[in-house]
Amino acid sequence: MECVVLPCLILLRKLVYNDPAIRLSFANQPSVLLMLFRVSLIFQDHYAVLTETAGLLCLLLFDEVARKQMWSDAVSCQPPFSLP
Repeated sequence: MECVVLPCLILLRKLVYNDPAIRLSFANQPSVLLMLFRVSLIFQDHYAVLTETAGLLCLLLFDEVARKQMWSDAVSCQPPFSLP
């Protein structure tokens, strides 16, 4: 099962990154977020799995902010949110 987890996470991250509709759908499902959190706990010794899981969680948890910045019409508006 370990050999399948990383490729699945990579494909899921690329799909979520490129399709805002799927990202919104997954972001509104708590079961998806809990599943990703469980994967990160189960595979906590695998750095690549943790990296992909963290990337997916960031995309899903900050989906609303990403959509505001992506579709903003005002060029001179300051970003509403930034990570350090």
